[in-house]
Amino acid sequence: MMFLAGVLVVTTVAALVQGSLGLGLALVASPALIVVDPAFVPFPALISALIASVWTMWRDRRSGIADKFVWTLVGIPIGIPVGVLLLQVLPTTVLMLGLGLMVLVTAPLAVTASGIRPTSGYLGVGGLLSALAGTTVGLTGPTVAIVYNRLPPAVLRMTMAVYLSVVQTIAVVALVLAGRATRDVLVLAALTVPGTVLGLALSGPLARRINPRTARIAVVVVCGTAGASLTVKALAEVITAGV
Repeated sequence: MMFLAGVLVVTTVAALVQGSLGLGLALVASPALIVVDPAFVPFPALISALIASVWTMWRDRRSGIADKFVWTLVGIPIGIPVGVLLLQVLPTTVLMLGLGLMVLVTAPLAVTASGIRPTSGYLGVGGLLSALAGTTVGLTGPTVAIVYNRLPPAVLRMTMAVYLSVVQTIAVVALVLAGRATRDVLVLAALTVPGTVLGLALSGPLARRINPRTARIAVVVVCGTAGASLTVKALAEVITAGV
């Protein structure tokens, strides 16, 4: 019961964040779910995140998509195959540490006066890194959200929902083909659904009330916190293994 309650609370909070900001389910849930059971990442976390992305995309479909969105998709054909390959050759701890540090370092740059802007170059690199991180440790979206963080909240939610739906669908298919969707993993994925649906249902009123400045700060904080959590988790595992 404690296990099920923990999964329900984590996924509900994470889905509430995603439904309000346009991302956050994987960012918030993955570090916590890894503690509950490492098998929650990446496949079950991706399934719940995909549900949240499709839900948000439908709800905010009239908000429009950001300019130069197509550039976020350029890196997907590279990022996902590389991610699947890295899962085969590198320990999950190494991937968590590297990608966690990447997000932790880049998130503060988004709030500087001369920080990261939504140019084609930044969007292309952000999309590639996001696809790679989502496939390996379930951390899809932060690098794209950091580039797009100055968008109006509704536009950011819609843009991220479309991007994440594409990446997460391809990543799920790639992991299935790679044999990562075992019976036990599918059971864990099913356990994430109730909390995800509940959090999304609760997110509607909050999404309508959030102002642009608060949304921008929240996006950066969520991304930075997710990067920090993943980094701390990886370091803790390294220290434990060395003792």
